[in-house]
Order: sequence, then structure tokens, then C-alpha cells
Amino acid sequence: MIDRVYVACDLVQQIGSRHGTRLRRPNSIAITPRFDTRWFEASVPIVVHEYGFSRPSVGLMLRFSDVLIGSDHILPFLTRPNVSGADLYFRVRITLARSPFCKGKRKSGARHESGSTEALPCIIPGE
Repeated sequence: MIDRVYVACDLVQQIGSRHGTRLRRPNSIAITPRFDTRWFEASVPIVVHEYGFSRPSVGLMLRFSDVLIGSDHILPFLTRPNVSGADLYFRVRITLARSPFCKGKRKSGARHESGSTEALPCIIPGE
């Protein structure tokens, strides 16, 4: 595929009897193309609920560094007819402190030995 472009597929299928006490979750199929870099990410989830292929739910998510904004259902924001729901979500990530051992890149390619005082690079999700 293309560098930094990903596609995720999800399937939720209810299993079990229609009678009895249980949580009900709608059947759904989702395909989510995504473009991802260190400072920017965009994805467009397309979800079909209860196999209603004529009315898919189309979303949009944008991330700029540590700020994320998105919606699982953007069509109501673009068109008004037959609005059945809308949502909006956002996230701001704030790093309060890092480990004192997170000091950048390793100086050597050697294996890190137990008890060593050499600083190790820290892996932070999304970076």
C-alpha cells in the first residue's frame, strides 16, 4: 500500500438467542481508511448498521499534534434531510511529566543491560 495510509475493517455480529437477558449491540460493518503522520492524522469511518447498506454512517476524524476533533456521523452537518442523529467529539492530550530516563536516542546500538544508567528513548503513542 501507500506509505502512511492504512485501512481498518471491523465486524460486530450479535451472537445468541433473541430471547433472554443480555446486552443488545447492533450488528455493524465498518471500513475506516486513515492517513497518519507524526503531526497529522485523518480518517473517514464508514459504518453500516444492521446491514442497512442504503443508509451508511460516514464520519470524519482529524488530529493536529495533540488536538483531535471528529464525528462518527458527519452527514447531518452537511445535509439536513432525514437527520437521525449527530455527534461530535474532541480530545486534547497534555503530557504532564516524562520519565527522567526518557532522554532521546540511545548512544550505542548495544543491548541495554540491567542496572545501566544509559538513558533510553521513550515511545509515546502518536509520536
